[in-house]
Amino acid sequence: MAKTPDPPATGEGGDSSLSDMYETRVALRDAWQDLIASLNTTGNERVLVAGRNVEVLVEELPAPTADVVAGLAVLGPAAMAIEPEASAVATGLADATVDTVAMLSAWSNPVEVGPVIAEAARVVRPGGTVWIGEPDLDVLTRSMPAAYRAGLLYRAHPRVAAGVRGLVQASSVLGVEMVRHRLRDVTAFKRDIPVLAVADPDEAVEAVRGGIWPGTGLLSAEELDDLLDAVRASLQPPVRFPVVDLEPWTLLRGRRAM
Repeated sequence: MAKTPDPPATGEGGDSSLSDMYETRVALRDAWQDLIASLNTTGNERVLVAGRNVEVLVEELPAPTADVVAGLAVLGPAAMAIEPEASAVATGLADATVDTVAMLSAWSNPVEVGPVIAEAARVVRPGGTVWIGEPDLDVLTRSMPAAYRAGLLYRAHPRVAAGVRGLVQASSVLGVEMVRHRLRDVTAFKRDIPVLAVADPDEAVEAVRGGIWPGTGLLSAEELDDLLDAVRASLQPPVRFPVVDLEPWTLLRGRRAM
């Protein structure tokens, strides 16, 4: 694993904002490392990751062998470049070249689910692991704020929660597509994915204003202001920063036959 850099100095000659940023990045990195460990992926494997939050994953985990390109990156001990025109349905990688594939909501619409899984099954080595997943919007929109902070939105605005639950979800077809593409021992899991780390309430407010929670675009200007006030209020003392917010996901694991 890459060595965590020393934290920047604070106090005389230092910048407390840099220290806050460092602590926030470390918190998010640690949350991602815990997640990867729970998926039984080791630092010695070559892992293709694609989809939501890949930029965060690449920044906070040990250095990848290439930059993020089109929402794709390869982590691992050996260099492997990704072409600029690559995508989750056509990575440009050779057959059986990675140990693990993690496609995290890597499709723009449900029609792409099959091609994304087909590509994952193609590039993973025999015996390798494929993880496919997406946010569990049903759980998220029914949650209390103590479980997921996004509950501040959905508990206060049932119509928004209902609208988000009405979005097309691919979870129902993920397992079918994995089996269809000859992945074995397909098993479903529930995992919390780190989506945000903040050093203070202002960062959280700006993230929510920017739409990190599905459905915020359905709010009126007045409703959004009320939500942002609630977010700020939820992060007052004795809350300790940095704070990492999680999102519930459905993940399915399968293995390519030897």
